[in-house]
Amino acid sequence: MHGVFLKEGEQVGKLDTLSGQLKIEGLEDERQFDASQVERKITVPDTNHKIVLELKKYCVAFEEENGRFPKTLIFASNDINNISHADVLVNYCKETFNRGDDFVAKITGNPNVDRPLEKIRKFRNRPEPRV
Repeated sequence: MHGVFLKEGEQVGKLDTLSGQLKIEGLEDERQFDASQVERKITVPDTNHKIVLELKKYCVAFEEENGRFPKTLIFASNDINNISHADVLVNYCKETFNRGDDFVAKITGNPNVDRPLEKIRKFRNRPEPRV
């Protein structure tokens, strides 16, 4: 909520988006990233995981109260090769909800998504995907 503060000398991974190569570097100076810059300029994997875990609590409570799991949309900041925030979120959701591969789907306008309009129709009209 308050962004991320990185100290001088802290070890960070820098991912080359073209090659997928991860390079570990020490920061030369301190850096502050406000909340709007997280996932655009810096990724904090643990935060994504915590958000999905928190979401699960609300979804399971809704399911217990209403007898059905709520249709849930999660908006990712990008779907770029080698650093796809959408792919990370899909993987976390599949692990966290543990209800099979059809339960969670990635629907983006990226060319790597097969038949996005069909997936939107399924999300809207079919029992699965739920997330």
